[in-house]
Amino acid sequence: MTSATSSTAITPGGTVGSSVNNAAPRTNEAVAANASATAPANASAVASAVSGPVSNPYPFAQGDSFQYAYAASRSSERVGKPLNKTTTSGTLVTTIGGMVSFGGQQLVDVKQVLSYTDADASQKTTAAGTTSSDRYETFAQAGNGGLLYQTYGGAISGKSSNSAGDSLVSASTTTYAGPYVLDQLPEAKKATWNDLLGYTLTAQTQATASGLTTTGQSTYTRNADGSYTRSTTHTPAGGATLTLAESQSAGGSGQEQSSGNQATAATTTFSAPAQVNGAYVITVVRTPASGAAVTTTVPDWFPGNAAAPPLATDQRIDLGQTAVPAKCGSTAGQNAMKLRELMTELDVVRGTYSSEVVDSFVVAGEGVVCIDHQRLTQAYDNRATGKLVSVERFNETIGLSGETLKQARAK
Repeated sequence: MTSATSSTAITPGGTVGSSVNNAAPRTNEAVAANASATAPANASAVASAVSGPVSNPYPFAQGDSFQYAYAASRSSERVGKPLNKTTTSGTLVTTIGGMVSFGGQQLVDVKQVLSYTDADASQKTTAAGTTSSDRYETFAQAGNGGLLYQTYGGAISGKSSNSAGDSLVSASTTTYAGPYVLDQLPEAKKATWNDLLGYTLTAQTQATASGLTTTGQSTYTRNADGSYTRSTTHTPAGGATLTLAESQSAGGSGQEQSSGNQATAATTTFSAPAQVNGAYVITVVRTPASGAAVTTTVPDWFPGNAAAPPLATDQRIDLGQTAVPAKCGSTAGQNAMKLRELMTELDVVRGTYSSEVVDSFVVAGEGVVCIDHQRLTQAYDNRATGKLVSVERFNETIGLSGETLKQARAK
C-alpha cells in the first residue's frame, strides 16, 4: 500500500538520484512552529461529528504486501534546443513492516522496493537500478474522533548502473518537523488541509565513472515559511573537496558561497524583487575570492513578476468519489476516493520554480490503488537576463497490480 502521496514514493532519477545536488524532495517533500499530533490548524473538518469506529480504507496489518506497475517519463528542453526525453519502467513492492522508533515516535515501518530500467527516446535501455525505502507512518486520533494518516519521514537508498558501466550509490534520510498528514479519516468530499512545509534531509552519493569515484554529501533544512539552508560537499577522486553553502530567506532573498580556486570561489547575493522605475528587478552581487564585486540588475523572473510569492506551498483536497482512470491499469474503472495534492516551490538561489499535482485514488480495503503525479520545473537565468532557459516535465503513474493481505477483507 503506497501512501496518499507519491512524494516519498521511490522515483528513479528524481529524489533519489539527485538528492545531493538538489536536496529538496517533494513532501518529502515540514519547520512548523507548534507542530503537534493533531490536524493542522487550518484543516477543514474530517467530519464535524464522528460517532462509532472510523472506517479505515487502508490495509495496514504487518506482512500485507502490494505490487505496483511503475511508469515514468521525463522530458527536458533548453530554449532553442531539441527536446530530450527519457522513460522509466519497473515494479514497485510495498510491504507493511513492524513497529520502529523514529523521531521520538513509535511508528510502522512501511517498506518499498522499486526495480527499474531507464530508456532513451528510441526505447534503448540506458540504465537499471533498485531503490529501497522505509517510511515511518501511523494513524493518530484526531480531536473530533476521526483518524489522521501521518508520516514522520523515512530513508531511501539506491544503486544503479548505466550502459557505459558507470554506477551510482545513494542514500538519504528525511525527517519532518512534525506529523505530515497524508489523509483524514473518514474521507469527506471537499475536505482540505495545508501540510507541514518544514523538514531536514541528509544525503550521500558515490558516483563511479571510468574507475574513479566521486563522493557527495549534503544537508538541506527547509522551514515552514519556505526559507532554507543547504550545505553540499563534492569530492572528486584524488581531488580537493569543494563546498557550496546556499540559503534563502523568507522574504525572497538568497545567498550562495562556493569554494575552489580564484576563478570559482565567490559569494553571490540575490535581493528580493524590488520595484525600480515601475518594474520589479533583482539585484545580484557576486564577490569573488579576490577582485572587485560585480553587481547585476536582473529583471524579476519570479511568478507574477512582482514581490516574492509564497516560497513553498503544499495543499490537499478531497475531490470525492470518481472512477480510477484507464492509465492506472488493472484497477481502472473502480470507484475510488480521489485525493489531490498541489505543491509549489521557488528556489531563489538556483533560479527554479516547480509546480506539482499528485492525484491518489483510494479504494476501501485496498488503500491507494493508483498515483498519477505531474511535475513542471522551470529554470531561469537568475544571474543575468532573468529569461527562461529550460523546462522539465516529469510524469509518473503507479498502478496496483496485485496484493497479498494477512487479514481477509470484510465482505
